[in-house]
Amino acid sequence: DFRHFENRGLLLGYCLLDDQFAYELALRMADRVILQSGVIQEDLRTLSNGLTTVLAAYHVSGRQRYLDCATTLVGSILAWQERNNGEFPSDFIYKAGLVTDSLVAYYRTSKDPRVLAGIQEAVDNALYHYWDEETGLIQNAGGILFTSALDLLFRETGETKYYEISKTQVSAFANGEPLSNPKDAALLYRTLFSFFSGA
Repeated sequence: DFRHFENRGLLLGYCLLDDQFAYELALRMADRVILQSGVIQEDLRTLSNGLTTVLAAYHVSGRQRYLDCATTLVGSILAWQERNNGEFPSDFIYKAGLVTDSLVAYYRTSKDPRVLAGIQEAVDNALYHYWDEETGLIQNAGGILFTSALDLLFRETGETKYYEISKTQVSAFANGEPLSNPKDAALLYRTLFSFFSGA
């Protein structure tokens, strides 16, 4: 049961501390994504985690097999999105945000216009169905996982609505209830980084 955040942490340890064991372990996690059916098509978290894991391995190693696996996963994600009328149906909005965020990471590597179109369709559907003007969030706090996608769409399309929605969400989340658990704190810091890197 791979976890892409542990994978990124291992790779960070390798980059900062030259920890060869962390490097090899991170690549073994990525190999597991390639070699076994650890990615469940109907579970957006495994799609997102699998894609982010192999992308991180590709960036640090340059090995083509990781990028090839990422491309295959993206093809599966886009096909699944097409079968569901442009949405990533999920019981929780943060799961759809996770997979959209992983598509953004892939697009930054590939610049594939088909992926950008999929990201835009996913974001537009989320806004149409779940945007809550009263709270300033896409459904709830999990909606801020769309921040990287909103930033990307603003920069790629020039449409200011994406920036304004992103700014509204980040403000609503940051100025909302005090953070009471580590998961929410991590979500805020991750989102703030994504928002300010494109501001």
